[in-house]
Amino acid sequence: MPRASADPPPARVLVVDDEPVVGDVLRTLLTSEGHHVEVAPDAATGRSLLEGGGPWDALLLDVMLPDADGLDVLWWVREQAPDVAVVMITAFG
Repeated sequence: MPRASADPPPARVLVVDDEPVVGDVLRTLLTSEGHHVEVAPDAATGRSLLEGGGPWDALLLDVMLPDADGLDVLWWVREQAPDVAVVMITAFG
């Protein structure tokens, strides 16, 4: 009997980060693992993609964005899309 693959199915991942290099690196890494990735450079674009481009499996969310505090965006996400897994990211030590 053939053994089932242990690989999880591809995820739809939204990255919200204002640093283009960070977005590009995360897109490259996650896409190379078979995931579908969209990158938003600010909170407004991220919210728009969350509302109209879903469903999303995961959100990688920068703590500091040019147009909003990442924690405020997190509260909004919890209300609008409570099933989306969120990972907060930052360049701060």
